Amino acid sequence: MIRETILAGAMSAVVATVAAPAGAATSAQPAQGSTLTSARRMLDVAEQELAEARATADTIRQQAKSGAIDPEVLAALQPAEEPDFRQGAAEIELIAALIDDSPTDTTLREASIDELATITPLDTDQQVPATPLVVTGPEDAVRSAEARVMRAEEEKATAQALIKQLEGQSDADGPGSARLAELCSNAGVVVEVCQPVRWSEAHLKFDTVMIGRTVNIMWDDVKEVGGYRPYDPYPDHPSGRAADIMMPNGGTGSDVQLGNEIARYFQKHAREYGIYYMLWRQKMWKAGDPVGAWTSVSDRGSPTANHMDHVHITVENGHDGNAWHQMVREAKKPA
Repeated sequence: MIRETILAGAMSAVVATVAAPAGAATSAQPAQGSTLTSARRMLDVAEQELAEARATADTIRQQAKSGAIDPEVLAALQPAEEPDFRQGAAEIELIAALIDDSPTDTTLREASIDELATITPLDTDQQVPATPLVVTGPEDAVRSAEARVMRAEEEKATAQALIKQLEGQSDADGPGSARLAELCSNAGVVVEVCQPVRWSEAHLKFDTVMIGRTVNIMWDDVKEVGGYRPYDPYPDHPSGRAADIMMPNGGTGSDVQLGNEIARYFQKHAREYGIYYMLWRQKMWKAGDPVGAWTSVSDRGSPTANHMDHVHITVENGHDGNAWHQMVREAKKPA
């Protein structure tokens, strides 16, 4: 599988980095050029697999009409043996996520003893037996062939998405989006928040950008997330630490439920996004308060000033969140 192939390479890089002697020059992530080359190679392999899968499926459909499938054709459906990454993969991925912006010795010092103790060295030569395919009749063979085509299509789509991710990060218009573009280029896997957005991210901090990118992939109805403005009575927007998630209908009707849903999600994940406080419908919520425990604030004179038409989120300092690391870790889990 493509994702496992990327994962194996990423893990090997991490193990090499962790094992490097103190003071040695190391690099936990491949350069964008080599990653892009690997992704294109994976696309070539996926396209070849898809062509073979489709040809096999066509043959099986034809043979199924006669009620007998050639055993040699069925053999093409048997699953290939794949490396067993075994227990400890998730812990290694956590370290991989941390290494990209921390020195190796810092990463190891901050990791817990329990975390490090559970890591099992990788042994890609060790194979686990693949589950044999059991075909009881022509209909089973057709279903299995079509399933192989679907898997190949998914692998091709994954490779295409990764290439698009690597090639589409040149329009970063602020420090936060530039940082995210670098991380996306080095991730080695498809991460949804790497998808470009329609609104400007100029001057925004990294955590602010992550909030907007999350909204972009989770709530299609939201068409605008505001952020920076140079002049404001409060420092949130001029500092790039604030996101205004604008409701599509000016805050009326279904916008209330939409805003409530968005606000509740970010309350639950406040620590992951480095959130300091939120404003919505003339109420305030501060990080550390119970989810849903809003406090009323004074009337500021207009629907927008009272945050009736947008959810306002201010982050602590712009780089406290760990949402990106969690997303990469999740993306690197074997399918």
